[in-house]
Amino acid sequence: MRIRLGNGRRGKQDSDETRTRKSLSLLGNQRSLGYKHTEKAKEAMSLSRIDNSNAKGYKHTQKWKDGQSKRSMGNTYASVLKGRKRSIEAIKAIREGVLDYASTLKGQEDYTLRGKQWKERLLTDEKFRKNISTYEKPTFPERKFLEIIHELNLPIRYVGNFSLFISGKNPDFIDEVNKIIFEIQGCYWHKCIECGYGNGDPNFIIREDIYKKEGYFAFEIWEHDLNNNLEKVIFVLSQIYDF
Repeated sequence: MRIRLGNGRRGKQDSDETRTRKSLSLLGNQRSLGYKHTEKAKEAMSLSRIDNSNAKGYKHTQKWKDGQSKRSMGNTYASVLKGRKRSIEAIKAIREGVLDYASTLKGQEDYTLRGKQWKERLLTDEKFRKNISTYEKPTFPERKFLEIIHELNLPIRYVGNFSLFISGKNPDFIDEVNKIIFEIQGCYWHKCIECGYGNGDPNFIIREDIYKKEGYFAFEIWEHDLNNNLEKVIFVLSQIYDF
């Protein structure tokens, strides 16, 4: 049997007094209507907003505060670390742990196969490639490089959104007139030696050889230079474009 709530008042109308009382209750607590707080009560409430412990007469322990902080942020490990920077050692340990875990996953071969199929579709299906390139946005280092080339008015175009492939490789930036390619290397993902993330990107040498066979010269631009040494980036560009 289904029971519908509210049927008991069907057809009945509230009196003017009830309607007024309901309207007032929507504006705030009915019990507080027409009541004025004393100065002592106001002071106590102000203190409770600043620090709840002052109003109650005791202080919370650090353990309680830490637990409350975790609960307010969703009690997740990631939220507890919010705003904190990991050390290089911690990042290396996390990367190694992720790689070890990925290597033990069931169906890893299927995952690799799906990646290859996805890349093949990018190369062969022009409509699919256009759809992907519409949503693929430049990374933060790529946006910085974009600002530089726009300010210097250089004939370099962003193609890192899969809008262009050269022998199966998708460069980040290209100057098609002068046959020059720029690869923006994120320090973490491309194992920057200077930042201590690894021994450099071995894939760049492979890509550089592929581009060279197609008549293109490839240059590396590292994230740490875009962040901390723009003079070096501009100097490299000035040597290439003679300005």
